Amino acid sequence: MWFVLFLVLFSPFISAEFDMKPVLQDILVPKNLSENITARLFCSIKKGKNLKFDWYLNNDKLETNDERRIVSHEESSELVIKSLSINDIGEIKCICKNQYGEDVQKAFLLFNGNKSQIFNF
Repeated sequence: MWFVLFLVLFSPFISAEFDMKPVLQDILVPKNLSENITARLFCSIKKGKNLKFDWYLNNDKLETNDERRIVSHEESSELVIKSLSINDIGEIKCICKNQYGEDVQKAFLLFNGNKSQIFNF
């Protein structure tokens, strides 16, 4: 009887922790990026469980290859661009999904001469 009463009273609080769509923090990018250096971008969550991360550049899904590496953990994902180039200019998106929904954070990478600039939006 007491167990049933406990479940009835506290089940909204217990399930609320697990039944939530992800909420992302801003993409973390290093300052003073320049061409031909390794760039590491980080995407992490404020809340959410059972997550899957995907990275996009100009709406093209990125995969690990010779030029880029994606390493995802339970609460974060890292995009490593091994040699930053003009081909990396554009909108970078980190999308985090679970069974309850998704969240997206975006940054825009621009080159100004040999220096790059990244803007979060």
